[in-house]
Amino acid sequence: MIIFFIILFFSATLYGATGQNDFPFLNISLDPRSSAMAQATTSLANGPSAIFINPSLLAIEEGSSLLIFHRHTPAEIYTDSLSFAFPLFNGRMALGLLYHYSEDITIIRNGTLTDDILLFRNISASISYARHVFKWFYSGTTFRYVTATFPDSKPQAFLLDLGTTFLYNIDKYLHDFDDIKIAISFQNILPGFNYPSKTKYVDFVFRTGISSGYKKRFIVSFDFSTSKDEKNRFSLGTELLVWRFFTIRAGYIFGKALEGLTAGAGINGIIEKGKLTFDFSYAPATSSYMNITVGINWTFSKESKDLPLKKSFEKKEETVKEKNKKEPLEPTYTGPPSEGDEPEPENKTTPEEKKGTEE
Repeated sequence: MIIFFIILFFSATLYGATGQNDFPFLNISLDPRSSAMAQATTSLANGPSAIFINPSLLAIEEGSSLLIFHRHTPAEIYTDSLSFAFPLFNGRMALGLLYHYSEDITIIRNGTLTDDILLFRNISASISYARHVFKWFYSGTTFRYVTATFPDSKPQAFLLDLGTTFLYNIDKYLHDFDDIKIAISFQNILPGFNYPSKTKYVDFVFRTGISSGYKKRFIVSFDFSTSKDEKNRFSLGTELLVWRFFTIRAGYIFGKALEGLTAGAGINGIIEKGKLTFDFSYAPATSSYMNITVGINWTFSKESKDLPLKKSFEKKEETVKEKNKKEPLEPTYTGPPSEGDEPEPENKTTPEEKKGTEE
């Protein structure tokens, strides 16, 4: 309860901040799966991508996983990210590094081209930890250091994210349906340490979402988020496993700051003791241009419980094999032999008789 009131206090303080947000890149959809599903992944983020969305989702998965992605926009703004998640102390930890940068961008004011050049370099380093608290409740936190380099300033801040996820099993009521996931995430809490200016701020973001699916092959998710910069935003995302090695995704974002359709796909390469996925997304970055994101997600050791992986296919193949397997024939009794069917006498020739016959 104390933690809840602390969150409310800082949320109200940050939401009412005035000035300029020096780290708007923190609110941008990151990995290609989340981008393709219209950012509706507060309850769905898989692997290390949970660092940037809802850290509690790390605890739902097992094993280790690696995520690498690159995002490009026509405005010559780029994002590169490397993150890794692994089991630790009955929970799961993740480390993430993100580099958001631009080429020389000429600034246009009131439709007129100016001589001003915008060049920036943003870096975010994160560490997350999540645990399965009890049967249906997961909790996690992310500690993040961010810094930006602009021509006239170099702001930096320490941030904290908190996330929770609730699971509810509906299979006993609706057969073959996946667990319902309800998630809440507070992002960019507690900025201020080593922060140079009171006229600038870090945008606090509140996110909540719900998702479920059918046989881990079709997933639907819905998100709501609010922040000072983007106001209220609603997102709807879908994911369909079309074929064993191919997934398609689509969504729609509705909000004052951003609105439009999103789409993407994934190629699933199933390997021994894991899975390798190549993801692609095409989504609106602003009202005027789109961004393209490509990435690789490699899950080691054990498989994720959240994604439609090969388990359903292997189970189906085993069932087919069992049905096609021929049962061993049982011996049949035909009754006693008839009078005409006398058994042939056994050859009881001794070794001495056999030797004499050969001579």
